[in-house]
Amino acid sequence: MRHNFIYRFLAVIIIAAMCISPISVHADELCMESFINENVIFDEDDDDSDIDTSVASITDATLTDPVQELNCKAAAVIDVKTGNMLYEYNSDKKYCPGGLLKLMTALVVFEKGSTSDIYKVSNNKYYEENADYLDVVVYPGEEISVKDLLYGLLLKSGDEAAYALAEYVSGDVKSFTEEMNSVAAQLGCKNSSFSGPNNDYASSTACSAYDMALIAGALYRHPLFRTIIETENYFIPPTNKSDERELWQDNRMKYYANEDYYYKYHIGGKIGYSDIGGCFVSFAEKNGMTVACVVMGADPESMIYSDTVKLCNHVFNSYERVYPLRGYKIEINPEESALIKNYYSNVGHSLPYYYLNDNICINVEKGTGADDITIKPVLYPEPEDNKAGILEIYYKGELISQSYINVGISSIYSRATNSGELSSLTDASGADDTDTGAKDSRIKNIAIIVILVLSVLILVVILILSIVVSHNRKKKKNKQEAEKIKKYKTRDIYSEIVKYPDSKDKGDSNNDEV
Repeated sequence: MRHNFIYRFLAVIIIAAMCISPISVHADELCMESFINENVIFDEDDDDSDIDTSVASITDATLTDPVQELNCKAAAVIDVKTGNMLYEYNSDKKYCPGGLLKLMTALVVFEKGSTSDIYKVSNNKYYEENADYLDVVVYPGEEISVKDLLYGLLLKSGDEAAYALAEYVSGDVKSFTEEMNSVAAQLGCKNSSFSGPNNDYASSTACSAYDMALIAGALYRHPLFRTIIETENYFIPPTNKSDERELWQDNRMKYYANEDYYYKYHIGGKIGYSDIGGCFVSFAEKNGMTVACVVMGADPESMIYSDTVKLCNHVFNSYERVYPLRGYKIEINPEESALIKNYYSNVGHSLPYYYLNDNICINVEKGTGADDITIKPVLYPEPEDNKAGILEIYYKGELISQSYINVGISSIYSRATNSGELSSLTDASGADDTDTGAKDSRIKNIAIIVILVLSVLILVVILILSIVVSHNRKKKKNKQEAEKIKKYKTRDIYSEIVKYPDSKDKGDSNNDEV
């Protein structure tokens, strides 16, 4: 019985450990993805380059002199996790982005709509008038999911999918275009103007490589976007107006069989065509660094790919990611801090506890020394909610990132005199208050773990009680059976004694009969 109890108890402990482990890992991942950044751009030469249509191998291509070796008119590379711009070439010049404008269309849908919605396409005559050349047919009155429309938009660059999404979000193209320019301005785009959701409006749309890199970085925060650009083919399920439709990604870097253009670090991307040539936004990952690379104005059949690989290899070989706040401690002189002076005016309180988000990471050139990175704390006169100020992170004298300083004592929370100072700061997941969000995530995950542990303990107690009750019942039953057996044995012995007192009497009785 003891062995059975031990085995059951060990089984419960193993199951509990298996349940708790994934949650703990997930909590760590949430913490690692939390950081707030604002970026400073490094300027490059502003000369144009002619489009080179010659074919070149892109295997392990690198840049020794990026400006001279690129074939495109403009380029930009951004780290999508840190927001640091790693490379720029003519990045502020405005060009027609062609089909890349649909990335802005997709971003507005992700920001303003819901991918789980089912949309009934309007009876707009646009669909009938353009049915002969549309890539992905969307019929008037068709009931189709927003998710499937996004696949049609991003995998096949479907103009009618873009039109339907614009009507879904805003009701009409004009209102949707206003949303496009509004979202672009919020991202910090300064050299872009969008006139519509698809190629019908491309000729009157302008966008810089830098702005397109910001758009690409914002899109990469959305899980469905990442899934779509990684997909080689997709089936749109049957609808009330159409049978099943298959979509394929038109991206030569994605397919292993295409030896001339395949790039093993490539995740996915979007191609566009305009009067300046091919335009390409692609995503690549190596050694934990994920970048969005923008190439504008190169041969669409070859050079958009070779330039992309050169740029990606250049930043992967030149930069590394560091965490400047790990091990950093804030040292504040109370005589120099209005925040501390205001705090000390409340008698009876201890010194406030500051905590930082040490998962903030930045990209620096490989071989960078500690002296090249400096950190400057800037405290508010009064706390704003739980924010006491910011940490400014400088790289080679240039402001490259910022992070909130949070304070751990709620009694000093009050309205700050400089509210909105960090309104332009956003993290890689799109949140405006990442340090607080990271703390909330940790609290939620800890609560889940505590609830799970308590649930397991309750189950263990119930199991133990069940075993004890079962054991007592069995013990009681065994005792009753023993008493019955004892009683029966006593009765049998008594009957034998009465019938046959002893062997002599038994023998005498037989003799008497004879």
